[in-house]
Amino acid sequence: MEKPDSFFINGDERTMKFLEKFFAFLFVALIFTCAPAVAAPQYLRDSRGLKIGMIKTIGSRDYIYDSRGHMLGYFDGRNTYDSRGRKIGEGNLLTTLL
Repeated sequence: MEKPDSFFINGDERTMKFLEKFFAFLFVALIFTCAPAVAAPQYLRDSRGLKIGMIKTIGSRDYIYDSRGHMLGYFDGRNTYDSRGRKIGEGNLLTTLL
């Protein structure tokens, strides 16, 4: 009994093309469902219009950064934590870290 040249047993050309497209679609779908959702940053400004910080949403967390880009803390949907992971309080208290 002769072994087939391809992985697909008795695979004709149309079946092979269909499976290539199908697996390519699955790969793209997997990338988009597993990649963290990153929203556009929200810039925080003072009364003169100078940028004093920004809030970035990555996945289900909001991170706050100062004007130099240092991460000051994050909000996980329930509690706010500082940059070292210490709990600051309940609710979104990110702007108090500036």
